[in-house]
Amino acid sequence: MMEKAQTILATISKLYDNEKQVELERREKGEFFNVFNTIGLRTEEMKILPP
Repeated sequence: MMEKAQTILATISKLYDNEKQVELERREKGEFFNVFNTIGLRTEEMKILPP
């Protein structure tokens, strides 16, 4: 039972590390760039204007 848990945790750890690496690569490529963040309007773009 303990070996299965360790195997599962090791697999999850590898998946997590891989996902972090993919995210880092995407950030380096600029895939998360948001012009609204750059000009300081991040919260403004999320507001819903009244009718």
